[in-house]
Amino acid sequence: MTAGRELDGEVAVKVMGWVEVGLKPIANAFGQHVIDEWAGVAPEGTGRPSLVPRFSTMIQDAWPVVEKMRREFAFVAVISGKGPAGPASWVCKVNREGGFIEEKGETAPLAICLAALRAFSAKGS
Repeated sequence: MTAGRELDGEVAVKVMGWVEVGLKPIANAFGQHVIDEWAGVAPEGTGRPSLVPRFSTMIQDAWPVVEKMRREFAFVAVISGKGPAGPASWVCKVNREGGFIEEKGETAPLAICLAALRAFSAKGS
């Protein structure tokens, strides 16, 4: 799976608990359609639709996903994608009930999102 708005929507629903998430028309102050964008209702929000954060591409939006995993699971680590041999994949590791889930990504936000989806889908089963 690649980083992007579809992945952001999936993380919003399956990890962060958003509802009514989908590609929705966004209007300007005059009610004119401007763009279609991923939006939904956050569980701790106002009850009104808002834009889905860019979980898979922006670290500041991905970090609340890490914080949620840290509340739910015994261990969460985001490991740098730079090693002695040069650039490498970022890794996000989650210890869920004694077993590790590990996902790699080209960026830290992507690795975080992929690990969170696996960790929370495994939790529900």
